[in-house]
Amino acid sequence: MKRKSRGYLFFHNTKNQHNLRIATHIMFLLLVIEKLVTSATAYLSSGELLFSFSLKLTDIICISVYVSVAILLAAEVKYKYLLIPDFFLLFVKLYTVAQNLYLLFAHYETSSLYEKIAALSKVSEGLLFSLFLILLFIGKLIHTRRVYSKNYPFVCMRLLIACFPVTVGFEVLKTVIKAQINADALVYFFELTKNILNEAFLDLPYFLLLLLLAFVPETRH
Repeated sequence: MKRKSRGYLFFHNTKNQHNLRIATHIMFLLLVIEKLVTSATAYLSSGELLFSFSLKLTDIICISVYVSVAILLAAEVKYKYLLIPDFFLLFVKLYTVAQNLYLLFAHYETSSLYEKIAALSKVSEGLLFSLFLILLFIGKLIHTRRVYSKNYPFVCMRLLIACFPVTVGFEVLKTVIKAQINADALVYFFELTKNILNEAFLDLPYFLLLLLLAFVPETRH
């Protein structure tokens, strides 16, 4: 309880609240940049490492969500309005889970071990992050200047923190499996680094957003 109380006391300071708002806004802008950068894919052609760049519909939706959240944070709107862009992110996560569950079970006999691990990775991370978002939605709806469960943000925090080691574990396992089949070490290292950074850049802005929702009183705009 003392650790939780220190969190509330730290953000009771208006300067710390202001710094948290700025940091959260900046991280969502950086998340947009990171999403664009990590849309690149590495491959070998005639012994040369090359990169291709492409954006799927889900990537475009995610980028739109991050830009919208950054704009809403800059405008200091009421927390409940942040539900709108995050709802679309939840849709993307649940769609990814459903898609990979279908691939996992419909093609289980013909899928390679790597493909099964890749599908399980996306399902695990997608479910954890979706549950985090759902709980975050509840927090946004009930958050007022005086009423907020003291345990609630820490439950959300544990779910969000769990996403990173789960992703790292699966990514390392995928790299080990792929490296045994092919010796393109540079390609696998690039993909491993890209996917880990992708998860870290997603988790950190939402970790800061959770702190903002839990500890900083909302404006009345």
